[in-house]
Amino acid sequence: MFSRAAMVLLLMLLTATTAWAEEVMVPYAVTYNTTKKQTTLTHNDGNRESVTWDYMSGINSTPWNGGATYGVGDGYGITFKPDKYLTLVGSDIKTSAETKFTVTVSGTNAYFIKSASIGGVTANAGLNAKSFDVTVPSGSTINVLYVTLIRYYTVTPASGLTVTSGTSATSGGTTYYKPGTIVTVAPTNTHHIVEGTGGTGSASVSVASDKRSFSFTMPDQDVSPTATLTEVYRVSPASGITLSPAAYFTYGGAQYYKPNTTITLSSTVPTGQHVIYKAGNKTLAGNTYTVNSSDGDVTLTA
Repeated sequence: MFSRAAMVLLLMLLTATTAWAEEVMVPYAVTYNTTKKQTTLTHNDGNRESVTWDYMSGINSTPWNGGATYGVGDGYGITFKPDKYLTLVGSDIKTSAETKFTVTVSGTNAYFIKSASIGGVTANAGLNAKSFDVTVPSGSTINVLYVTLIRYYTVTPASGLTVTSGTSATSGGTTYYKPGTIVTVAPTNTHHIVEGTGGTGSASVSVASDKRSFSFTMPDQDVSPTATLTEVYRVSPASGITLSPAAYFTYGGAQYYKPNTTITLSSTVPTGQHVIYKAGNKTLAGNTYTVNSSDGDVTLTA
């Protein structure tokens, strides 16, 4: 038994709940105090959050211990972790050998790493990256670090709809979608269809020709797709029977019609022979059948 929500027009509203820039560049400075023998990592974007650690004395004297992770409390949760000791040359911090820096973002679920620049080396992260490596040559001066983040957004379909495709990543138990990519939404019930037009913000989009889905380009905002669902029923003709008009739409090889649609049946039975048509267990008076929601899906026989 299916929903009785028989309606004609689809109204799809992709409503913004938050609006942010797609990308944000986060700059940091690494400085060394020769008097205090301390290294300071600073978020150098006006907020000036910083973290300071002492020079490590001994055989492996270094201003940045290999394998040590450092980040500042700036809300992004970005950290840097070199796999080699960094050395001090005069007042400059330099790589003592080819060094791999692991860059991680964990402070906010909606942000993913696009790229990072360390010691003059810029590297692009992979898709949906929360952590990746930047390899810096030996002898590179480490005094400026940049990380570019991409903010992803949520798609929250209304009841009866589901997201079927789109570039997404899950972080903190929530699925986020990358702006600029195509997201497709469809009904959860195979006996429901969508029709008409809708929009994302003020932009209009068309429903797919199969009337089973609609797609939109993911904007720089959270969206909540909604739709009016139109009920249809599967009408299956036995071999030798053709139907007119054609099905409102075909899905999975099955033909679906709206309620109250009158279908004319024709048969390949030779002329002169009497044909009795049936819809399920119901004998039809003549060769027409009107789709009735109380019948549900039917098979037409002769």
